[in-house]
Amino acid sequence: MRSPCMTLLALMFGATLSADTLQYKDERLINSYISRQAGQAHGVAATDSKTIVLGDLNNDGVPDIAVLYSVEHTQTTNYEIYLAVFVRSKTGLRPVANEAVGGKWYRAIGDMAVRRNTIELETTDYGDDDPRCCPTIKGKTRYVLVGSTLKEQK
Repeated sequence: MRSPCMTLLALMFGATLSADTLQYKDERLINSYISRQAGQAHGVAATDSKTIVLGDLNNDGVPDIAVLYSVEHTQTTNYEIYLAVFVRSKTGLRPVANEAVGGKWYRAIGDMAVRRNTIELETTDYGDDDPRCCPTIKGKTRYVLVGSTLKEQK
């Protein structure tokens, strides 16, 4: 059974979620992974605000999953935005890469899409005179999965 949240994300990003593509156990695996990663970063994950996009990231013809999520640090007002990639194989979904791609004093991350095996992110970077609350420089960046590493392609 698919959760209403996953159905909404599928509609938002134009992906069709089937029982084979994103299952309840996939959602549990993703949430569990994010919680573990947040704990290792000494923070708390905002799992209700994650963004999930489907697309083939390892050139095998099978839809994989890219997830943007944020970790709020409990001792400070700092937060980081991470990009995690989960690859689907015959044995199921497994996490293969996780990278900090944004956050406070780094850059804001907007929309995400997967095109031609590449994760595309809309960004907003800080200008020299920008206050730390409000980056203003619009941009884009791309990430590709190389083995078990995410490589930024500027």
